[in-house]
Amino acid sequence: MLLAVVDAEGRFVMVDVGAAGRNSDSSLFISSTIRQSFESGASQVPADSDLGELESIPYFLLGDGGLAMAPYLVKPFNDAEARNNLERIHLNTCLSR
Repeated sequence: MLLAVVDAEGRFVMVDVGAAGRNSDSSLFISSTIRQSFESGASQVPADSDLGELESIPYFLLGDGGLAMAPYLVKPFNDAEARNNLERIHLNTCLSR
């Protein structure tokens, strides 16, 4: 199984390989060096970005629905949460691209 972090240019910046594929995404992430690096502050993620008139925006990981929520992780809404909510459906569409 491969877990990886890529930057906005599609370059790999962190990789964790070698876990058994039969494990769930969530359990793999929990035991990964990537999660440990983000939670310990050792990941060297850049400081929040200033977007001008908007507030500063932090960097974050984009995960799939199988991962548990974390302050540094964004994941799509599940079908029940997104149902009949155009903003959530739009966010899910953007995240899947």
